Amino acid sequence: MKKATCLILALILSLSLVACGTNSASTGPSASPEAAQTAAVKKDTLTLAIPKDIADINVHLYTGSMVAQGMVFEGLVQNTAEGVKPCLAESWDVSSDGKAYTFHLKKGVTFTDGQPFNAEAVKANIDAVQANAERHSWLVLCKKIVSCDVVDEYTVNLVLSEAYYPTLTELGLTRPYRMMSPSTFINGGTKDGVSSYSGTGAYKLDEHVTDQYAVFKANDSYWGGVPGIKTITMKVMPAGETTLMAFKNGEIDFLFGTYASGMIDADSLVSLENDSKYQVKFSDPCATRFLITNSNNERLISDKNIKQAVWYAINREEMCKAVFSGLETPAQTVFDKTIPYCNVALDARNYSVDKAKSLIEASGWKLDAKTGYYTKGGATLSLEFVYNSSVATNKTIGEFIQANLKEAGIDVKLTPVESTTVQQVRSAGSYDLYLDSSWGRPYDPQSSLTALFAAGSYLNSVSKLSCFNDLDTWVNAALVTTDEKERQDYYTKILQALQEECCFIPLSYSRVSIATSADLKGLAFSQTQYEVPFKDFSY
Repeated sequence: MKKATCLILALILSLSLVACGTNSASTGPSASPEAAQTAAVKKDTLTLAIPKDIADINVHLYTGSMVAQGMVFEGLVQNTAEGVKPCLAESWDVSSDGKAYTFHLKKGVTFTDGQPFNAEAVKANIDAVQANAERHSWLVLCKKIVSCDVVDEYTVNLVLSEAYYPTLTELGLTRPYRMMSPSTFINGGTKDGVSSYSGTGAYKLDEHVTDQYAVFKANDSYWGGVPGIKTITMKVMPAGETTLMAFKNGEIDFLFGTYASGMIDADSLVSLENDSKYQVKFSDPCATRFLITNSNNERLISDKNIKQAVWYAINREEMCKAVFSGLETPAQTVFDKTIPYCNVALDARNYSVDKAKSLIEASGWKLDAKTGYYTKGGATLSLEFVYNSSVATNKTIGEFIQANLKEAGIDVKLTPVESTTVQQVRSAGSYDLYLDSSWGRPYDPQSSLTALFAAGSYLNSVSKLSCFNDLDTWVNAALVTTDEKERQDYYTKILQALQEECCFIPLSYSRVSIATSADLKGLAFSQTQYEVPFKDFSY
């Protein structure tokens, strides 16, 4: 009896040891089917945190996530570090006068709803964008297109009213000139919405729960080959500690940070970079953080002396160390000199509290010894500083600048706004200082500059500048001239005027960051900070 009992106990013990072995990371013959399946899924999936819902990803409109749009929809061309390259168009020809572009399309491509990609589809998409031209007023190409004509099944001719040098670059932007299946159009167009999101890209939207998550699946018919990452889930999370903890506990395994969507701060990125479980990558400087100043005469900041004082009062070197842990570099110009046409000698305004105070006093302000702030006519020199509260570092930047300007005798009121109302506040011009960024490559300089004249962007903030009409003339001339020297001369005038008027107060040159597990391969950055090349990643 004792022998039988011992045999039973031994059997139970051996079974428990086998069970313990099953809980390991092994996917060999001894692993359970469930464990093997879990391991396999992990090796072709990514889960990332996003600051807000992906919304309507109709790529001919502007409410949707650009990262999501870039996964699903493609254009005729794509912007790369080496310049414009083919995408859905295999090649193109440009007429001698620069007014006609003939595109030769890739054959055998289908939209994810099974409809063919061809010349008729291209014409339908470009016509749909042009039918909503007022919405795209920021994009000059929209104003230059006369027609899109079908030559044959795989050839289209794009006709412009005049030569426009950024044509190919703007066709390759994330929106609005990317291709959607015409079968999804509503009322023959896209301005009233689309019935579904069918593109030619490497991924398709599989599931979406508003304000919670979105799931994208690999496009098994993708002309560029099925990507290694088969499922990508985007989870809506608040920026900061919540996202960082979710990353550390494995709830998410990919963080992508730009100026507009930094989910964790610089200190956290540095901490992750020093942990062997993770890899953290940074792009080259790609955009400029700046303060846009309001030229409206009712605002104190419209005084050029006050604008210059703000510029001098900010300690950029210290800000880049304290706020960005050295990951960003100080900026003294609105565009980095490596941006096309921006290698222009401009006067710097280096940190000097004394210089800032002398400029303020030159405008008749007197320092109140009790408060430490300047006053005039019973009013305190107080400026409203507006920032997008959805970006992890923006509050810290605001507080740093607030402290800097206090040393110069300027009171700063910080006003956070939700990401859903940022555009409304910016276009209304209801602020003194607004924390923003250039759009980065490949939008800089041409598209960021044309935004100065768009009602939905900075028009209300800059329209009262003394040089406004000149800026308008110079920007338009730079975009249409075919003479490189003449174009450079116009850009030089533009950059000199912006620097002189302190329209933008540069802060730092920002980078894109990626944080993920150490075993993800193929990490790289797109030419634009608004897209992620997920199709090139794998384990």
